[in-house]
Amino acid sequence: MSWAHYLLQVNIYLIIFYCFYKLLLDKETYFVLNRLYLVSSGIFSLAIPFMRFELFSEKVVSDTLYISVSELNTVVSNYAILPQTQEQYDWGRLIVIIYLIGALVFFVNFIYQLFAVSQLFSKADEDNAFSFFNRKSVSANLPERETVDLHEDIHIKQFHTVDVIFFEILGIITWFNPVIYLYKKSIK
Repeated sequence: MSWAHYLLQVNIYLIIFYCFYKLLLDKETYFVLNRLYLVSSGIFSLAIPFMRFELFSEKVVSDTLYISVSELNTVVSNYAILPQTQEQYDWGRLIVIIYLIGALVFFVNFIYQLFAVSQLFSKADEDNAFSFFNRKSVSANLPERETVDLHEDIHIKQFHTVDVIFFEILGIITWFNPVIYLYKKSIK
């Protein structure tokens, strides 16, 4: 299987799984179930293209066809071989270059965001609240600070940062698929 074929399948599965999410789970208040479904659908979208499902067994043709050399020469000579022109442009190469540039841009943006989060911890005096892995920052100026603090503790205990980073990395790989941005919004 080629990389392009794999990438196409991953994106199709992401779309299908997200449609099911919107139809069945989006309005539910079971946040743990929603989170489990979203993360699982991302993992399955990456894994399913590697699985082989044989619904129909291959039929092997066992009959042998005998043909003489003169008949083979006649068949081959009937097909003219056209010379390739030098003016043909390799569109596949252009698509790969565009894909890699997009992935590089999103990767650099991801690294920048990681750096920006680490900088936010040094600016604890601003009115914000967030957690990153096992660290959290809750401003003392926030109304209902205790509730926000408990909320951030839940994010830490449930490894919410891992979910977000997983979808950020998946977003680098599938940056051209608009559904990945819906996944990112839903997981946050």
